Amino acid sequence: MGGDAVLESAAALGQRASPLRDLPWLMRHVARAAPVPLTAWALLTGLRAAQVAANLFAIHGAVNALAGTRPAQAGAWLVALAVIFAAGRLADPLEAYAREALRIAAGGHLQNLAQEKTLRLPLEAFDSEQTHDLIRRVAEGADSRGPELVGESLKLLRTLPETVAYAAAAALIASWLPAALAVATALLCWQLMRSGARVRALETLRTRDRRLADYYADLLTTRQHAAEVRLFGLRAELLTRWRNGLSSYMGDRARLLLRNAIAGAASNAGFTAVLAGSLLAVVVVRHRVDPGSAALVLTAIGGLVNTLAGLAFSGREFVQHAGYARDLRGLLDGLPVEDGTPAARTTSDVRATTDTRAPGAARGAIRLEDVCYRYPGTSADALAGVSAEIGAGEIVALVGPNGAGKSTLAALLLGLRRPTAGRIVMDGTDLAQLPLADIRDRCAGVFQQPLRLPASVRENVAAGAAAGGDPATAVRRVLELVDLPDLAAPAGGGTERLLGPEFGGTDLSGGQWQRLSIARGLFRSEAEWIVFDEPTAALDPLAELALFERFASLAAGRTAILISHRLGPTRLADRVLVLDRGRLVEQGPPQQLLAAGGLFARMFESQAEWYR
Repeated sequence: MGGDAVLESAAALGQRASPLRDLPWLMRHVARAAPVPLTAWALLTGLRAAQVAANLFAIHGAVNALAGTRPAQAGAWLVALAVIFAAGRLADPLEAYAREALRIAAGGHLQNLAQEKTLRLPLEAFDSEQTHDLIRRVAEGADSRGPELVGESLKLLRTLPETVAYAAAAALIASWLPAALAVATALLCWQLMRSGARVRALETLRTRDRRLADYYADLLTTRQHAAEVRLFGLRAELLTRWRNGLSSYMGDRARLLLRNAIAGAASNAGFTAVLAGSLLAVVVVRHRVDPGSAALVLTAIGGLVNTLAGLAFSGREFVQHAGYARDLRGLLDGLPVEDGTPAARTTSDVRATTDTRAPGAARGAIRLEDVCYRYPGTSADALAGVSAEIGAGEIVALVGPNGAGKSTLAALLLGLRRPTAGRIVMDGTDLAQLPLADIRDRCAGVFQQPLRLPASVRENVAAGAAAGGDPATAVRRVLELVDLPDLAAPAGGGTERLLGPEFGGTDLSGGQWQRLSIARGLFRSEAEWIVFDEPTAALDPLAELALFERFASLAAGRTAILISHRLGPTRLADRVLVLDRGRLVEQGPPQQLLAAGGLFARMFESQAEWYR
C-alpha cells in the first residue's frame, strides 16, 4: 500500500473510530491495580484545583492592597500568596511520586494480564498475523497507557473546577467572554481529537510493517543468526530490508504529522483570533476596572486560555489511550482461550490415583479415528482421515515426506491442537472431552528446535516437571541416560551451571542442546506418552543410533512416538506409521514394510544408497 493510500486509510479509520467506550473499562483495571497511588494522586489533584481558586482570590486582594485601597492588609495578602505558592511546590514531588507509583503498579498489572492471556491463547491463534499485530500494539503501551489515561482523567477533573474559577473571574469584566473562549476551545479539541485518531489508525495499519522491521533488526543483531548472516554476506541485504520497512513507516508517519501540524496551526490561529477579538471587545465595552479586578481578570484569562488549550490536547491523548484500551480489551476479552492450561504440579498432584502402576507407565492404547486437521485460513486438510492404534508402551516411528503431516499429528497427540474432525481416544475416553491441562499432564514432547533457557542445567532439565525428592540427583541420573554426564560434573559447576552466553552463561553444541531437551522430556516421570519430533537431527549418525538402541530403556514402559527423517534407527521401533500428503498410507512392523516394497521401503532404500 502506497504512502498516500495509507494516509487516506488512516484518516478514514480515524474518523470512523470511536473507542472511548473502552476507557472506563481500562480505568477500572488501573484503579484495582493501584488504589493507594490513585487515591493520593486524586487528592493532590483536588488540592491543585483549590489552589487555583485561592490564588485568584489572593491576587485580587493583594493587588488592591498594594494599589492603596487597603494598604494595611498588603502584608497579609502577600503572605497568603507565598503560602499558596509553597503548597504548590510541595505538592509537585508528591504528585510525581504518586504518578510514578501508579505507573509501576498499574503498568505491571496490565502487562501481567496481557502476558497471561497470551499464554492461554490456543496455538491456532498464532497462525494469524492479526494476532501478532494485536499483541505487538498491546505490548507497546502496556506499561504506560493505563497510567497516562489516569493522568489525563485527573487533569480533566482538575481542569473543571479550575475552569469554573477562571471563567467566574473573567465574567467579572464581560459575562460572554468565557462562552466565546469555550466555543473556540471546543473546535480546537475536535481538531486535535481527529489528529490523535489518525495517528492511532496509522499505527494500527502499519503494525505489520513495524513488526517486520523489528524481525530484520533481530536477524542483524542477535547471536542466533550471526554466523549465517556473515557467512552468506547478508548484512547489506538485511540492512536494506530493515531500512526500507522502517523508512516506509516513518515516511508515512512524518507526512501524517505534517498534515496534523498544518491542521493544528489553522485551529490555533482561529483560537488566537477568537481570544484577541474577545480582549479587544472587552477594551471597547469596559475600559475601567479597579486594579485588583484588572489583575484578577488578566490572570484568569491567561489561566483560562492555558487550561482550555490543555483540555484540547487531553482530548487528543484520550483518543490515543482509547485505541490502546480497545486493543487490550480485544486481547483479553475478544480472543478465545484454550479450555485449560497446565497447572503447577507438586508431588501430591501427580497422578493422585489408586492405580498401582509406576508413575508414567502407559495406561492404555491411543486410538486415532478418522482424524483430520485443517490449519486456519487454508483450504486443504493437513491430516485427512487418519485411523490407527498405538498400543500401550509401544514404540512407534512416524515417517513420511516433508509436509506429510507428521508434526501436525504430533501436536494433536500432545494436546497442542484439537482435531477439526475425528477423534483421538485413550483409555476409552475422547481426548476432546478432557481439559487440555489433563492431556498435557500425561504427556511430554521433545522438539527439533528445543527451548533454551538462560538458566542452570537443573532448571533446563526440570522445567515444568513435578518436584519430588532431590532434583539435583534426578537431573544427574537423566543426564547420564542421554550421555551428558559432563554437564553435571562438579568441576563445571554441577547442575547449577548457568547456560546461555548472552546472559553470562556457557553455550552448548546443537547436539548437546537436543540431548538436554530429551533429558527434559524423560525427566517428566509422570508422562505416559512421549512424542519425539526430530529430536536427534543435530546428532551424528553413530550417536543417534546409540541413543535409539537405548530407546526402550529410556522410554521406561511409556508409549513413545518417534518422528524422524533418518530411517535407519526406525528399524528399532515396534511399528512404523507412514504418512503421505496427510493420509496414513502404510503401517506395520518395519521389517514387514521393507518387504512390502511400498513408500517406506523406497524411502529407506534411497537413504541407504548414500551409505553404500
